[in-house]
Amino acid sequence: MKVAITGGSGFIGSVLAEELLRTGHKVRVVDLSRGFVGNKKIEYKRADICAQDRLKNSFKDVDCVVHLAAYSKIRNCIKNPELAFRINVGGTLNVLLSAKACGVRRVIYASSSSVYGNQASFPFREDMPVRLLNPYASTKFGGEQICREFPKWCSIEVVALRLFNVYGSDDAILGNVDCPSVVEIFLKQKKLGQKLTVIGDGGQKRDLVHVSDVAAAFKAAIESKLVGRGEIINVGSGVSHSVAEIAKLVSGGAVEIAGRYEEAYETLADISRAKKLLKWKPKQDLKKWIVSQIR
Repeated sequence: MKVAITGGSGFIGSVLAEELLRTGHKVRVVDLSRGFVGNKKIEYKRADICAQDRLKNSFKDVDCVVHLAAYSKIRNCIKNPELAFRINVGGTLNVLLSAKACGVRRVIYASSSSVYGNQASFPFREDMPVRLLNPYASTKFGGEQICREFPKWCSIEVVALRLFNVYGSDDAILGNVDCPSVVEIFLKQKKLGQKLTVIGDGGQKRDLVHVSDVAAAFKAAIESKLVGRGEIINVGSGVSHSVAEIAKLVSGGAVEIAGRYEEAYETLADISRAKKLLKWKPKQDLKKWIVSQIR
């Protein structure tokens, strides 16, 4: 199968691209980077998801599109909400329309657990009402809604994966890219001999899922015969850890800082739907991974 990955040069996309190639798929990375650094067997096309004509050329002869490209920082979305909606909502519609025009069979959308906001009960189930606390969450939910309805309008399969907090970036720990999760932030600070910056008392809890498990979930969504009708599926570990607990595992001392924007105090994924429809479950253990990084 030939798979195009928008934003494929990024943190999740690069891991997914390598995994798909390793397991026999052909891969085309579609984004605005200078090219895919890594396996030379991965094809690269430069295109902006906000430019539908370029996307159509990028999706030719493709069986499935994984849509990862996004304006993804909460603080950036707060500062530039218009740009966030243009890229995350309008860009998602462009991806779907371009995929349809090129005869793509399936599109898989990377949504976010941020759409849940603060809930009264745990774990978070896909049928819970959303609580949109910031512009980023609003834009990811907007893209989700388009994906949910699109199969009703057009003969194309669509599924959305709600990703919880993804960790596992060695580049982030080394300071080569922005930190995608609190885990890499702490490990980078420890490496630099700095105090770990904990927001408040560190009681906030996060469901953290390793990037290799996330890549496996996308691969399962590409191959599964049980999805494609606009399903929303959680991708998390099914376990939550407090920020203070993570800081203690990393060690090195900590200092309290104020929060920068509004986000959920606690996240925890119900992954029963992923187990049923994708035949997927996470394999990586957060604590073991942290220990492996600080030896």
